[in-house]
Amino acid sequence: NWYEEKNFTFYDWLTYKTYNLKEQHLTFQSEPGITIHALLISNAECNDSNPAYVLLHGHGGNYNDLRELACHFAGKLHYSFLCIDSPGTIYRTKDGWGSTGPDSSPENMVNIRSLGPQGSFLYHNVLAALRGVTVLQNIPSVDNSRIGISGASQGGVTTIIANGVESVYKRIKLAIPIVAAGNFSECIRQETHIIRMVPEGFNNSHPDAELFSSYFDPLVYSPLAHAPTLV
Repeated sequence: NWYEEKNFTFYDWLTYKTYNLKEQHLTFQSEPGITIHALLISNAECNDSNPAYVLLHGHGGNYNDLRELACHFAGKLHYSFLCIDSPGTIYRTKDGWGSTGPDSSPENMVNIRSLGPQGSFLYHNVLAALRGVTVLQNIPSVDNSRIGISGASQGGVTTIIANGVESVYKRIKLAIPIVAAGNFSECIRQETHIIRMVPEGFNNSHPDAELFSSYFDPLVYSPLAHAPTLV
């Protein structure tokens, strides 16, 4: 579903220029029962077929977190950006937008015991990102041979996994993970920021720890990456 398109001007403090941009909210099904909200940002003065990126926010964030970054590159380079709300964000957004599905609570993050990888929030986040690529492929102003994916933190982890999974279809042409964690067992051992994403007491001796890493650690997917990765 596409909603009303809005034109706006964006002053870029990095280039000291003002750009004419347009944005449009949309929703799509990433899988049965889960509706994803996204915001498409593009240059209002460009009618050519141009590169596009799926943008993924970090843990606890929403689509608006990377909006300014999208506006900067949409204005300067004429790229288009699909800023996605991760599953479960509908429960915490203040502007009425958001995506349905399991949220990124610590319990949902490692919920793999009974359902396998399909029980984890990360599984659904990766599917949302890949479906976002499909959405971009169906926009006439997007060059399908130049679609990339990028995300910060949790979004960066999703970017690496998606790039590995997409090695079958090779639709992603560039991946840019930003401050993405990897080597989960070491991160948990050293009690880095990642421990905020898992339940209290979830350590390397937990019966699900090794299995969780085998499903979602970027170290598993990095060797499978087909698209160039800028880190």
